[in-house]
Amino acid sequence: RCELSDPQRNTVPLTQGEYGLLLALTQNARRVLSREQLLELTHSESAEVFDRTIDVLIMRLRRKIEVNPHQPFLIEAIRG
Repeated sequence: RCELSDPQRNTVPLTQGEYGLLLALTQNARRVLSREQLLELTHSESAEVFDRTIDVLIMRLRRKIEVNPHQPFLIEAIRG
């Protein structure tokens, strides 16, 4: 079971995918990672994943950890 605590000490549950993504991002803090790199870090090669899997996980994780998920501060996207 994976969970975080928010500043008010409320429990915020994470799925295995969200936890894996958060772990990959924290282990590579301040580095720009491509979608492909994140897939490699979070999914085994035997798992069938879709192109937008990482996008969905990032969206769900932002909803749980960002103050304003529509203007993210902790998880930023760099286009191009």
